Amino acid sequence: PGTLLAETLSAGNTRTAESVRLIKATSSEWSSGNGRFYFPTRIDELVSVYAARPHATLVAGGTDVVVDRNRLHGKAGDLIYIGAIDQLQTLTQTATEFRIGATTPLDRVFELLLTDYPEYTEYFRRFAAPPITGVATLGGNLANASPVGDMLPLLMSLDARLRLRGPQGQRELAIAEFFTGYRTTALAAGEFLENVVVPRRASGQIIGAYKVAKRFEQDTSSVSAAFSVALDGGHIRRARASFGGMSPYIQRAASIEALLNGKRWSEETVEAAAMAVPDAFTPLSDVRGSANFRSQVAANLLRKFYLAHAWPQEASLWREARL
Repeated sequence: PGTLLAETLSAGNTRTAESVRLIKATSSEWSSGNGRFYFPTRIDELVSVYAARPHATLVAGGTDVVVDRNRLHGKAGDLIYIGAIDQLQTLTQTATEFRIGATTPLDRVFELLLTDYPEYTEYFRRFAAPPITGVATLGGNLANASPVGDMLPLLMSLDARLRLRGPQGQRELAIAEFFTGYRTTALAAGEFLENVVVPRRASGQIIGAYKVAKRFEQDTSSVSAAFSVALDGGHIRRARASFGGMSPYIQRAASIEALLNGKRWSEETVEAAAMAVPDAFTPLSDVRGSANFRSQVAANLLRKFYLAHAWPQEASLWREARL
C-alpha cells in the first residue's frame, strides 16, 4: 500500500507539473464571474500585479483559501497564484542562517530545519498529513496569522526574521513584530512575504516545541508552545517562550521570559515561571478547550520542556512509547 500511494502521488505531481507548464505557456490572467485570476511567474511581475490589486488574495498551496472558497460557495474574488515563482521557493543556508522562500512547501521546510533542530521531529510529524504538508507553504502559515498556526510559536522562539517586499521595495521585520491582532499583520497594501530567515543553532541552545489537540494527530491545536533557552554556565542567558491558542494572535510571553532570563536553569526557576503562565494570558473558551484548560496546559508544557532536558533518558523512553 505504501508503494502504491507513493506511485499515485508521484503520478499526480507529474500531471500537476505538466498542467502548470501548459498554463504558463498560455496566459498569465483569466477572468470568471467570481473574479480574476492572475499567474505571475517572476517576483517583479508579482510586485506589479499585487500593487495594482492589493485587495486580491495570494494563493500558493491553497489549503486555507480552498476551504474559504467552499465556505463562500465559490465566491473567492480576485486571486493571484504565486506558486509558480521560483524565487519564492528557494532554500539556502550559510554558517549563521537558513533562508526559506515563502512558498516553500512545509515538508521541505521541516527537512531543512531538522538538520539543526532534530527535537522538532515529533512536532512536525503531528503538524498535518503528508498530502497537506506537501503543498501547504511556510508563507501561507505565517501570513494567515491564525492564533493557532503551528509554525508561528516555533519560529518566534527561534527569533526568525521576515523579509517583505512590495511597491516600496524590501524591508526586514522581526517575527515578533509581524502579528498585530487577530488574523492581522504588519504587511502594507500590496506587500507580501518574500522569505523567512531562521538563525542556525547556537552553542548551548536548548529547544522544544509541543502541540496539544483533541486528536493526537492531524488536528488544529488547542494549545501549542515553543521554547528556546541559551545557557551559559548553568544560567539562562536568553529565554524565548511563545504560545499558540492563548490569545488573539501568537506572541512571545515577555513576562515569562523575564522570570527566566539571568536565573539558574533549575526546577525552581522553571516552576516559578510556570506558575505565572495563567496570569500572562486571557485565553478564550471554545470547542477545543476551556480557558482554564488552556492555561493549565500551557504551564505544564513549560514544565515538560524543562523535564525533557533535565531527564533526557526518561524523556526519550516516553517519546519512543508514543511513536
